[in-house]
Amino acid sequence: MKNLIAGVLVLCVIIGMMLMCDYIENHYTLEVVVTDVDSDVVTVETQTGRQYQYNGNGVEKGEHITVVMYTNHTDSRTDDQLIDVK
Repeated sequence: MKNLIAGVLVLCVIIGMMLMCDYIENHYTLEVVVTDVDSDVVTVETQTGRQYQYNGNGVEKGEHITVVMYTNHTDSRTDDQLIDVK
């Protein structure tokens, strides 16, 4: 019985580590500048000129913020999603 419990715990740790690695590989932070605030739609722009929008408030045009991006498990940045604002 002890071996079964130990095996299950080891398996849980391995699965947890795999999920954490997947999160780290597919999420990144990005410094952006707010280019437009229209009601609750905020438009931000990266240093390379790519624009993203999100629903939110509490920021002003010209403000520099950090966002968390999701890669969608692809190498191309054209389909990345803005998932959080810090």
